[in-house]
Amino acid sequence: METRASLKSMGWTLLRWILGGIFLSAGVIKAWDPGRFFMDISNYQILPTTASMALAWYLPWIEIMCGLCFFCKRFFMGATWILVGLMVIFVAALCVSWMRGLDLQCGCFGVSSGGSNYPIWLMRDLLILAGLGLILSKKGRAQALA
Repeated sequence: METRASLKSMGWTLLRWILGGIFLSAGVIKAWDPGRFFMDISNYQILPTTASMALAWYLPWIEIMCGLCFFCKRFFMGATWILVGLMVIFVAALCVSWMRGLDLQCGCFGVSSGGSNYPIWLMRDLLILAGLGLILSKKGRAQALA
C-alpha cells in the first residue's frame, strides 16, 4: 500500500516538474530573443504593435516565474491559475489564426522549422491545459503539493 502511494506521489511530482520545465524553458527561449518573439506575436495580427511589444518583453518572465513556482512549490496554485489563463488565450489565438488561414510560426519555443502546424500545436496546448487541469482538481492539489 505504501509503495502505491509513493508511486502516485512521484507521478504528481513528475507532472509538476514536466509542466514547470515546459514553461521555464519556453520563457527562457523567448526572453533570450524578445525581438524574434515580438515578430511571432505580430504575425498573429491580433494585437496592436505596442501591445505586442509589451507582451514580448513581459510574457517570457511570467512563464519563467510560474515555471519556477512549479519546482519550488511557492505560490504554486496562483502560478497554476495564471498558466491556465495563458493556455486558454494561446489556444484561442491559435484557433483564430487557423480559421483566418494565417501561415505563421507558433513562437512558443523559439524558431520552429517549417510552416504552420496548427493541429500539432493545438494538441500540445490542450495536453498542457489538461495537465494543469489535473493539478487544479481537488485530488491533484493535495498530491502535487505533498
